[in-house]
Amino acid sequence: MDKKAVLFVTVILLALVAPMNLRIINVQSSDPAQPKYGGTLVVAQLFNPYTWTQCLEIGGVWWASFVLYDRIVEYDFNMRIYPGLAYKWEISPDGLTYTFHLYPNVTWHDGVKFTSADVKFTIEYVLNNNGYATTYYKNIEIVQCPDDYTVVITLREPDAPFLYKLGAWTGGTHMIAKHLFEGTDFRTNPAHTTHPIGTGPFKFKEFISGDHYTLVANENYFKGRPYLDAIVYKIIPERAVSMAALEAGEIHHMLDPPPFSELDRLKAMPHLSTHVRLGGDDSMILYFKLDRAPFNDKRVRQAILYAIDRKQVADLATFGYDKPAYGPYANWTGIDWAFNPRAMYPEYNPEKAEQLLDEAGYLRGPDGIRFKTTLETLTIFPEMESTIMIVKEQLKKVGIEVEAKVLEYALFVDKVVFKHDFDMAIWVIYCVPDPYTLGQIAGTVPNIGDPLYNFMNYSNPRVDELVLKALVPLSREERKPYYDEIQEILREDVPYILLIQYAWPMVWNNQFHGFYFEEDTLGTRFDFRKVWWEGGSPLPTPTPTPVGPAPTPTPAGPAPTPTPKPAPAFPIELIATIAIIVIIIIIALAILIKKRK
Repeated sequence: MDKKAVLFVTVILLALVAPMNLRIINVQSSDPAQPKYGGTLVVAQLFNPYTWTQCLEIGGVWWASFVLYDRIVEYDFNMRIYPGLAYKWEISPDGLTYTFHLYPNVTWHDGVKFTSADVKFTIEYVLNNNGYATTYYKNIEIVQCPDDYTVVITLREPDAPFLYKLGAWTGGTHMIAKHLFEGTDFRTNPAHTTHPIGTGPFKFKEFISGDHYTLVANENYFKGRPYLDAIVYKIIPERAVSMAALEAGEIHHMLDPPPFSELDRLKAMPHLSTHVRLGGDDSMILYFKLDRAPFNDKRVRQAILYAIDRKQVADLATFGYDKPAYGPYANWTGIDWAFNPRAMYPEYNPEKAEQLLDEAGYLRGPDGIRFKTTLETLTIFPEMESTIMIVKEQLKKVGIEVEAKVLEYALFVDKVVFKHDFDMAIWVIYCVPDPYTLGQIAGTVPNIGDPLYNFMNYSNPRVDELVLKALVPLSREERKPYYDEIQEILREDVPYILLIQYAWPMVWNNQFHGFYFEEDTLGTRFDFRKVWWEGGSPLPTPTPTPVGPAPTPTPAGPAPTPTPKPAPAFPIELIATIAIIVIIIIIALAILIKKRK
């Protein structure tokens, strides 16, 4: 074979084999959408934790509680209920008795078996100590444990959203260990103050106060080892510093969202991804102190409703990402079935506001001012600080002079929420994803009303009556008329004003996947059990298999149907390429042999 012929064949082979090799490399590499194991997620949070069991006390560990602990049930962001510690349950026809069947292979992080006794103990201990989760448990009459893995909860009154309460990510309804807390004062118990022990997918490793705390994967988690090896929670009190760290790649996610004003800039960075979750159970609300003049006059509250341009608040404070509230109940996706269009708020009308204020006897003085008041909010969200300034200017136009105050989180909760010392206040509320929320905010019924949300001290006997009636039937069709009437009463009384339906902005390093808004993940934005890192290994560490039926979503909507991922196959294109190469080689060799002859 002469040199030209050899060169000819070599060039052909290289030209054809090179793309084949590239294709083989692509086939052998794992699917980029396939979850992998390994890696450490570094997140930033504003507050230094000082307690570790949210069911008992809010202590800055809100974010970590969702992976340290488990609940009896869970729900996803479409409000579908899934098994948590219980793999199935039955509800009695009268809606008073719930029987839960627990996974039998659950252990606490210290190796002790989790049983029904822990469930009974948690509920009773929280109630006896007036813990943070009390509002979700106080309708419980008795908890019984027929055996180690069966829990029977009997309620005082029927409670249609009871499963949502048990899964409430905002209410701290996680379980605590009987063997650690029994006979102790939780305020001095190390499991509460320094070294939490749960059943969740991540375990406590260390806490350096003011700097960080670290959680590591629970290799024995009963639903399988989480994808990540660890989560490091960096304590960064300044949101701007967190953003700079995110941009520099020093952290991967901010638990406290960045300002909406920064989203477009962050979105343009190639290593970052953004998502705005519009829909859920978050709303920004303006409260009135109803027993304090002038807000004890319904006409003044109605005037302020007319004087506030909610669309302008949404457009300016959240750069159009949020939408204005349309009535006293948020019509979020998943809970919009209870929204009453007949109870919608009126359009912005400052002239009507002036008329109502005149009728109430609050006339403009020589300086144009009708009365002076204060409006307070807290520092946790930058858009809340923007909102009070926007509302201040809007009320100024109708003669109300507002002193705007932004308080630190702890001071706001103590002064406004617990001591009820305020004129007007703006807060973001996180409620159970059910119209039962109306009872939490506006009800005073024992076992139903929530002083953490009804701190304006609103009380209306008809609302209380309707709240109770709405809990008895389990079907939405039967419950809706009661909630329709509640909304109409609240639209007339205006004990509070829902300003905007709050969207939650998320920014994260796009090497990480599996956050809460993605399919088949659970509902809380702080639950990282399904988050995974692109740089991890496709081969999981052997993990335990849950005992009992596979988790199946229940009542709150159609179950998600996961799309099966095809197993890697030897692609037909590659086979065809190889065949063509073989044919060309044979032809080339035949030509060369012929030339030699």
